[in-house]
Amino acid sequence: MSDPIAESCSLLKVAVVLSGTGWLMKALIDGCQSGEIPAEIVVAIANDRDPRAIKRANQLGIPMVLINRQDYGDRQDFEREIHKQLQAYQAEFVCFADFNYIVSPWFVNQWDNRITNCHPLRVLKPVLALSKRA
Repeated sequence: MSDPIAESCSLLKVAVVLSGTGWLMKALIDGCQSGEIPAEIVVAIANDRDPRAIKRANQLGIPMVLINRQDYGDRQDFEREIHKQLQAYQAEFVCFADFNYIVSPWFVNQWDNRITNCHPLRVLKPVLALSKRA
């Protein structure tokens, strides 16, 4: 039996901003596809050209936008381009997935309460703490 309330709710449109291989992006996509995360990944934005991240996004049908920091004169231009792309893909929430860049307060304010950081150290620290207790 279908749930009419659940069917009428749209999925949260999430953008993944990353550096590196994209393994956290893949985990997020897997969670979305399995239904564990009630969201859809609408775009992946990378600040480097790691072929593994590009391949993962392509395999999963996620649009990939490459925005290299060195292509922009200053920090503000770089962050404004990321913001522009997030808007173009109608992202409602931003997930930094191992994004190796510290954004400015301006950027954070643009996405106030609609941004999170998933960094491997944040994931591993509790696991490492537990393993030390065992």
